[in-house]
Amino acid sequence: MKPKELPKLIVDVHEKDSGILEDLIERDCADCSMEALDIGDILIQSKIPVLAEIKRGNDYTNSLHSGRLSEQIFRMLDSTLGFPMLIIEGWSPYTGGDTTEQDWQKQVDMHRKSIRTLNRRIAVFETKDQVDTIDLLESIIKDIQDGKFLHIQRKVILVDDLDDQIVLLASLPNISVTRAKEILDLFGSPENAFTHIDSWVEINGITDSRLEKIKDIWRNG
Repeated sequence: MKPKELPKLIVDVHEKDSGILEDLIERDCADCSMEALDIGDILIQSKIPVLAEIKRGNDYTNSLHSGRLSEQIFRMLDSTLGFPMLIIEGWSPYTGGDTTEQDWQKQVDMHRKSIRTLNRRIAVFETKDQVDTIDLLESIIKDIQDGKFLHIQRKVILVDDLDDQIVLLASLPNISVTRAKEILDLFGSPENAFTHIDSWVEINGITDSRLEKIKDIWRNG
């Protein structure tokens, strides 16, 4: 039996001191190299490329609170790559010093809320440590090799500077923020737009087949 070809895996240069490249090479699960990536920390090149951002401990917490993580997620989802994912490695509610049980529980509750919010934007995986992270990557590589890796591409909308009506329309398949604005300009409101949904084909990029998918979602909720 012909051995399965190893997919190419690229580790970003910013991970040089983490030792993850050496650990992946030792697993011999992919053709590993280190290069500068525009976004993300790990790229698995395959029919469905997998792009992973790894956040460890305080880096996860700090980037979450500063808004940097939201920006990174948006860039990943806005890329042409197939499956972006966020790996949160080694997070702990213990902040050092005299941490009370109440403080610990507050950290846990905030973390759970953050994970729920992030999961609406991107696939999120929590790992205990770097060994666990590599186990996760290796399992994804195996699924890719076996043809079992399936995914649904998620859509992200950053709502801070957008009108609620635009957010509603842009949540539909194949409707970008730009197209949502065009729909509002043409029909004035989402209610009027859905009343005249057959006329959406007048907007550039909305084909009959795409409109049928939108109608299915609109009718079935």
